[in-house]
Parts: sequence; C-alpha cells; structure tokens
Amino acid sequence: MKRLRHSTFALPALVGLGSAIGLFCALLGDGVWDAVAWLGLGIPALLGSWPLLRRGQNKGAPFKRGALLRHRRQ
Repeated sequence: MKRLRHSTFALPALVGLGSAIGLFCALLGDGVWDAVAWLGLGIPALLGSWPLLRRGQNKGAPFKRGALLRHRRQ
C-alpha cells in the first residue's frame, strides 16, 4: 500500500476504475448490481466532495485573512 501512495496516477486510476465499475453495474441489472453501482459511484463522489466538507469545519483556523500579518508584526 505504501508504494501505491508514491505513484502519481495510482489513486486517481483506482477512483476512475471504481467509477467505471459503478457505471457498468448500473447498466447490468437490479438487486446486487444496484448496490455495487451505488458504491462504485458514491465513493468517488464522496472523495470529490471531502475537501468541501472539511472546509466548513476549519472556519476557526488560526490563519484567517490578515492573521499572518498580525503575527509577523509582533
């Protein structure tokens, strides 16, 4: 797994492969295929929106606009 993190295109390729599997399973049928399609399409959507969800939690971050300038003046 450590080697997977060092590759530039490994994780985006896995996300793309998961999306392709999800789309393919959505076309195949019902039941278990739908569950695999939800996972295959939901996980990349969640990974894509993760920075937006975390951004709302960091509103009280110490480096707001101008905070760095005030720190340097002291």
